[in-house]
Amino acid sequence: MSKLFYSRLTLGIAGGILALATAIGGFALRPGPANAAQYNTFSGCSQAAAAGDWGYTYNGNIMTQSGAVPVASVGRFTQDAAGHVKGTQNRNLGGTFGFEEIRGQIIIRTNCTAEMVAGVYQAGVLQRTAHIDGVYDSTENHLRLIFEKLVNPDGSQIPVVITIDGTRL
Repeated sequence: MSKLFYSRLTLGIAGGILALATAIGGFALRPGPANAAQYNTFSGCSQAAAAGDWGYTYNGNIMTQSGAVPVASVGRFTQDAAGHVKGTQNRNLGGTFGFEEIRGQIIIRTNCTAEMVAGVYQAGVLQRTAHIDGVYDSTENHLRLIFEKLVNPDGSQIPVVITIDGTRL
């Protein structure tokens, strides 16, 4: 066989592989960004970047010896660059409504996970302390949290299953 035959065979195989790759993997020759950094400009979360005003809701249950009691809340808080949190919430626990103040501290890691400890007050009196874990997403414009534990002022723990969904205002 001639060299011309092998050249045409090689080009035919290469063309077939490219066509197959395009059909299977969606590969195509098209212009792209000058470098990969254009695709990924988010470099991680920080306390300073998350500072601002936030709105949230939470829903879940407080577990009692008599069974689960539903709880829900809507609120807002301001978080400063050092992670100090201060806000208010309107809470409904098993049909009983209450206005509460929140004061605490949040730690945000560069991987966007977070830990918060927040005191919940009514008329200036500490009612409970919430220990909350979660994650910031959408370039620190959204947060998803879950209560780790809820602690009474006497140190006793209240079993809970509560999740929080929040958005930067």
